[in-house]
Amino acid sequence: MPRLHGLGVILDKLGLSGVMAATVTSLGCCAPAIVAPYAAFLSSIGLGFLVDFSVAVPILYGAVGIILLGLTISFRRHRCPYPLLLAVLGGAALLYPYHTVLEVPVFIVLVFGGQALLITASILDLFLARRWRTRQLAHEPLCHLLPSHHPGREEGTDEVV
Repeated sequence: MPRLHGLGVILDKLGLSGVMAATVTSLGCCAPAIVAPYAAFLSSIGLGFLVDFSVAVPILYGAVGIILLGLTISFRRHRCPYPLLLAVLGGAALLYPYHTVLEVPVFIVLVFGGQALLITASILDLFLARRWRTRQLAHEPLCHLLPSHHPGREEGTDEVV
């Protein structure tokens, strides 16, 4: 099953790059200084249609779905729900502003906050995947992010002091 876990990490990172690209293209109304150079680049390589809001939002939904699929596959391996929960919250925060009328500062905070949560979930998933591969999580319950310390035990021994 190591290959399945690798697929989860790949899907997670692919989805994250799609979220970043689709978010930048759909911020034309609120952040023209960010979108203008990106739009010029896409137009120069023949992909100017991606800057259209009606194209960018479905790509954004698909990218968030890919991230959630990748993190679900990774969850099956390391059994830690935190990256998946962060990604669900981040996806909701990222997609909510596109369906309601909000003030521009609130819109931007929610969009970039959602991106930050998705990035944090991906970094946490990479951390947990690395710990799982080195078998540091194999004997710990659920998912401790820090190495477990047992009070009353000396370092490196199993004897109770």
